[in-house]
Amino acid sequence: MQAGHLVGGRTNGVLFDERGIWPQCYACNVCRQGMGPEYTVFILGVYGQEVVDDLIRKRREAVRFTRDELKEMIEGYKQRVIDAGGTP
Repeated sequence: MQAGHLVGGRTNGVLFDERGIWPQCYACNVCRQGMGPEYTVFILGVYGQEVVDDLIRKRREAVRFTRDELKEMIEGYKQRVIDAGGTP
């Protein structure tokens, strides 16, 4: 599985916004370019238009994380994996 993003980009405010990130297989995420229309309909059904509009707006925000912020995010994601019964 891969992290499929509703709004693409690696330097913007949506990179780690989980409202727009859902698991996608390689074929859907890469070969089918994320299946944009279907993915948008899915996110609209889960969160509604307001969240989709917010994610689109945030794509223009440049975000720089500090080393400490990134370390904290890594540890938080590791803990979530452990809490779900997995191995980080």
